[in-house]
Amino acid sequence: MSDEPPRLRIVGGTANSDDLVRDLVAILLVSGEGADRTAVQRALDVDRRRLNEVLRAAREGPLTGLMIQEQDDVLRLVTHPDAGRAVRRFLQAPAIRLSGAALETLAMVAYNQPTTRAAVADARGVNSDGPIATLLQHGLIAEAGRAETPGRPTLFVTTQEFLSLVGLSSLEELPEVQGLQQTPPPGDS
Repeated sequence: MSDEPPRLRIVGGTANSDDLVRDLVAILLVSGEGADRTAVQRALDVDRRRLNEVLRAAREGPLTGLMIQEQDDVLRLVTHPDAGRAVRRFLQAPAIRLSGAALETLAMVAYNQPTTRAAVADARGVNSDGPIATLLQHGLIAEAGRAETPGRPTLFVTTQEFLSLVGLSSLEELPEVQGLQQTPPPGDS
């Protein structure tokens, strides 16, 4: 017996899907902050189409307690939101409790990102400094540069933590909301 880890089993010229899912999960587990899609393709020796098949199989398979998220071609293995309560208890972390104002602000950022503090306040009709500070503190939003408008205000976007918290893989999965006031992109008039 060799001390070398086993290689992918090749069946009929292609790697077995179960093996690829296993290897994908292992790669994402050790990558920590996420792995670039291209690097994962190289490691698994698959093309983009095959990686999409493996991702679909992983998402549909029995990854109990875990899920794979993708954002901007970065793949991450994260805990499933339904397991959040048990994980928080285990880590003895307090649950994130957000006020109505913070939830409203979070929705404005999620649906209008990148957006500015002023755009959120205009859409809400009230000052949003407190809710924005709360969302930044919890890591649900982050600064993402400066707008190309007078004063160069800070732009805010949602984070991977936000996606994990709400159980989404990408922003494209946000549900459509009727009557949500959309703010124009920074710099548009």
